[in-house]
Amino acid sequence: MFARRNLLLALIPVALMSACSTPGDLKARAPLMTEASSKNPQTLAACIGDRLINVDSFRFMSSRPTAGGYVVMQEENLGWGPNTTFIIEILEAGKGSQVKVVARPDLRSGPEEKIRSAVKGCV
Repeated sequence: MFARRNLLLALIPVALMSACSTPGDLKARAPLMTEASSKNPQTLAACIGDRLINVDSFRFMSSRPTAGGYVVMQEENLGWGPNTTFIIEILEAGKGSQVKVVARPDLRSGPEEKIRSAVKGCV
């Protein structure tokens, strides 16, 4: 009984750490979605950020300009390392933008659908 409990207690930090993702980890994944838009990256970043800022699970979201456009992402430090939930890259493409979304694989339909809805509502 005690051995089983100790084993479970030892596995909890391992399970929690395995859910953590760095920006590099996410960028190596296949995109959750890609979209094209006639809007410029700055306009799209503002729109997507405004739609996601009121979602409770995205409290630690940030937006910043990059060399080719903008990035909107959620990253938080959980005490044992960084945890990036999603990255939305919005790059200049001709007279518009290309949007690429990558997200942690453990996001279930709720948060994933909110990201999809925000992007679709802005492009």
